[in-house]
Amino acid sequence: MEVRIAYWVENTFSEGPGKRFAVWFQGCSIKCEGCITKELWDFNGGKKMKTSRLLEEIRNSYEKNRIEGVSILGGEPFDQKKPLSDLVSGIKELGLSIIVFTGYIYEELKSKNDSFINNVLNSIDIIVDGPYIKELYTENLYLRGSSNQRIILLSNRYSEADFEKKNSFDLKYKNGKLLIVGFPFRFINNGRK
Repeated sequence: MEVRIAYWVENTFSEGPGKRFAVWFQGCSIKCEGCITKELWDFNGGKKMKTSRLLEEIRNSYEKNRIEGVSILGGEPFDQKKPLSDLVSGIKELGLSIIVFTGYIYEELKSKNDSFINNVLNSIDIIVDGPYIKELYTENLYLRGSSNQRIILLSNRYSEADFEKKNSFDLKYKNGKLLIVGFPFRFINNGRK
C-alpha cells in the first residue's frame, strides 16, 4: 500500500514524549487559517512511498536511535485513512507508541464507524485532535497551537504528567534542506509573546 508523505525525521524530542520518529503526511482537506504547514495541503505534493518501506525506516530508527515511538502529523493523516491504518498496524507490531495529530475531532472520527479509522483509533496511544483556530492561538499548551485542541490518551502507556512540558523545536538538516521540527511558535511569530 502507498502513502503520500512530505518528509520524516528519524529522531526528535519535539513531537511528543521521549525520542520519536516523526512523519508528516502530505495533503489536507481541512486547511486551517493560519496553518504553519500550508506546503503540506497539496495532495499532489510530497512523494508516494510504500507503507512497508516507511516501516523499514521506522524499524531502522528504533535499532539505531532507540526511539520509543512514532508521531504522525500532516497535512491531515486521516485524509489517507487506508495507508494510515496499515502504517499504525505495523508500528503497533513493533511495540512502539503512536501519536496521531489531526484537525478532525475525535468524537467525529469515532462516529464515522469506518473500519480503517476504527483500526487507527484502537491502535494508537494518543490523539491530538481539533483544527487549529487562529483566534485561540497559544504557545503555552504542549503539542498544540490553539486552546481548542486536545491531547486524548487512548491507552495507559502515558499519563497526564507526560504532557506537562513546554513546546520546543529541533533544527534538522535533511536532503539539503533545513527543517524546523516541533512547535516553534515564538520563533515563527518573530518573538511575539
